[in-house]
Amino acid sequence: MRFGDKLRQLREAKGFTLRDLAARLNISAGYLCDIELSQRMPPSNKLIKRLAKVLEADLDELQALAANAKGSIRLRFEHSPLRREVGTLLRESWHGLTERQLLLIKAIIKG
Repeated sequence: MRFGDKLRQLREAKGFTLRDLAARLNISAGYLCDIELSQRMPPSNKLIKRLAKVLEADLDELQALAANAKGSIRLRFEHSPLRREVGTLLRESWHGLTERQLLLIKAIIKG
């Protein structure tokens, strides 16, 4: 389960709307929505602790889900087949790339 999915599950179980929970945490509902949809990385550990308290959730579980998500990169491809293809190639070959290959990719991106 992703961090955002768990957060939504917990929020809904408590009967909070996005706006209700966001107000209790003094953050925007849009930011909270982005986290739930995994459009943003999980929040800081400080906010995760506040979420766990407000939602009466297991802090260790939330921190573990957040750490797992922070170890990955989520790419949005919009409507570009080329971006999708390049992103897929990078994802599938990432762990097998040599340091030299990574330096070449870095040089290309930096221009």
